[in-house]
Amino acid sequence: MTERELLRIIAASPSKPGDLVVEDRRGERRLFIGSTGTLSRGTLNPDFVAALLRSDRWEPIDDDQWYSLEELRQRFASGQPESERTGARRLVAALGGRAR
Repeated sequence: MTERELLRIIAASPSKPGDLVVEDRRGERRLFIGSTGTLSRGTLNPDFVAALLRSDRWEPIDDDQWYSLEELRQRFASGQPESERTGARRLVAALGGRAR
């Protein structure tokens, strides 16, 4: 994964603002960890992602917007002031309420 690769958000954690499941253009899914602004090293198992999306601990996001890793860090990492970062519920609202 390079800084220039683009990612789209497919799920957000309401209990841990900034934690996101993201997908790259190859369809590989990773965890974006909001507290550190980093991506998981490896890709997530598709069955694991499917289970996350069915759980009530993750909010599925239906968004076609693509973000660079830096954009995700700027918008969702915990190092940003609360007024400048977006939690899962606000993310859904900001995307026009397009949670699945």
